[in-house]
Amino acid sequence: MKQIKIENLKAGMVTGQTVCSKSGQILMVSGTRLSNSMILRLQEMDLVSLLIDEAEEVLYQVTEHSLAQTYKEASTQFKHTLDSVFENNHINIAAIRANVEGLINEFLKNRSILTAIYIIRKCNDYAVHHSIQVCIMSLVIGIKLEYSHEQLMELGMGALLQDIGMARVDPEVISKTGSLSSEEYDEIQQHSTVGHEIIQRYEEISLHAANVILQHHERWNGSGYPQGLKTKEIHEYARIVAVADVFSALTSDRPYRPAYTFDEAVEYITTLSDYYFDPKIVDAFLDSIISYPVDSIVILNSGAFALVVDVHPQVPTLPTVRIICDSSLKMAVADKEINLYKTRDFKVAQVLNQKQTALFLSKTKSISG
Repeated sequence: MKQIKIENLKAGMVTGQTVCSKSGQILMVSGTRLSNSMILRLQEMDLVSLLIDEAEEVLYQVTEHSLAQTYKEASTQFKHTLDSVFENNHINIAAIRANVEGLINEFLKNRSILTAIYIIRKCNDYAVHHSIQVCIMSLVIGIKLEYSHEQLMELGMGALLQDIGMARVDPEVISKTGSLSSEEYDEIQQHSTVGHEIIQRYEEISLHAANVILQHHERWNGSGYPQGLKTKEIHEYARIVAVADVFSALTSDRPYRPAYTFDEAVEYITTLSDYYFDPKIVDAFLDSIISYPVDSIVILNSGAFALVVDVHPQVPTLPTVRIICDSSLKMAVADKEINLYKTRDFKVAQVLNQKQTALFLSKTKSISG
């Protein structure tokens, strides 16, 4: 354990003490992994320093360093790829394959897709950020669908290169904040066909991966482009990338609108399941990003501790919870369930990890006993 000044706290550090408000409300239990928003909250309080669990911090840094390094290498190479396509129409396929291989290896270790998104958000280049995020989300869905390594490689290659044709689109059109003219919209839509033409020159890219680049804007109901394909006429890889592509775009700031919240983007995807998107793919995606598994213990924004008893099929980030006790660990008199999807006054502030859950259960057991 080590005492750290509040101004020196960093995201990822793990608290070695419980933090309470002036009224005695528990804000963070010991073992909480700090986020940037949590640190800002602490800085607004009168705290001078905080006890940090150094062993947990080192473990976190080692774990995250691997993924961050893989992302750094992939983003550097992909930025070079975009520049190369724009300048001399060349792609280093071997380097792209190595990037995809690295990402597959990371996510076969059951990495959190949300952790990956957090790391990628530090990138200021939307084209790079978006392509790698789409690749990661697609791979996680592919792993959920139990794809072989070869299938994951094909899917990952197609996902990473899905927007390669955008390198040929006028940058002013891409960054335009107002409404696009019909000519500008047509130019944007051409990127999938242009990208497919570029990729066809490389024998190392499989036809399956090339289909992703051509078809990732096709829609389950036939309303997409460029060919108006529908349902299983669309390659399954492209159906996966379609979901990942839209989710990534929605949760990113764009010149013409601010980013959707995570919950809003999930609701958008699930609402359009079996309309724009293959429902099987949407289900696999939702299974990959559910933040609050049934039977996990969470802390609500009220400070109360609750048990997750059900997950809404359309919005898995807003579960139904049963109150266990209040912030002072006073046990609830009767079971009280709150559907966070219907009652937006409450939110999940924190999910207890395994260590925190064991500590919480031991404390509540001793109180109830």
